[in-house]
Amino acid sequence: MADKGRYGEYLTGLEVESLTGYHRVLYNLYVPKADGTTSEIDLVFIHQSGVYVIESKNYSGAVYGSRDDRQWTVVLAGGRRKERLYNPLRQNQGHITALSAFLPWLDPSIIHSIVVFSVRCSLAKVPANTPTAMTVKRDGLAKALRATSGNAVLTVDQVEYLFSVLQPLTQVSSDVKEAHRIQVAVTRSQMPIPPSPPPFRSPEMVDDGDQIKPYTAVSAG
Repeated sequence: MADKGRYGEYLTGLEVESLTGYHRVLYNLYVPKADGTTSEIDLVFIHQSGVYVIESKNYSGAVYGSRDDRQWTVVLAGGRRKERLYNPLRQNQGHITALSAFLPWLDPSIIHSIVVFSVRCSLAKVPANTPTAMTVKRDGLAKALRATSGNAVLTVDQVEYLFSVLQPLTQVSSDVKEAHRIQVAVTRSQMPIPPSPPPFRSPEMVDDGDQIKPYTAVSAG
């Protein structure tokens, strides 16, 4: 892949594919919003333990930022150069808000935010991780996920259902992509509307003994 950002997303996908438990992975989803625009999500990891919305940042350098900062800073070249980026936790929360609105029947407590930075960077000063919002380097992603993915909240059929609903959002037209790029409104009718879902269990309804079992990895199709 020539594009550095897309290559970073690909490497992130390889990391999540290493987890046990039935799962599906989707890349570059264009989620329609009520105002007619779209929210682009780098990667969605649908696992028996929940839905993980992943924002991939393929930066080098030292990363500084707080949960409330509008912008974070990446320091490069021994401090001689700095780059600014929009707070990726805020950015990813916007993605989750759009996804939750698109899937209003999905329990929001099983949707998790993960911001993943390149192994070439150092997380010099970033917010502490919580079960629902994490900032990690790519080589620590699988470990972080294993620490939070103990119990099943989705069945295999529900993982497959979510995949079937969200997969069309990865296959939008070039016009939709261009409209997103330049922030031009797109009509919701251009996007697939999900049908009524099967019953979904909330985490509190899952038996404590319902542990995730090893399962052969399923790649995106």
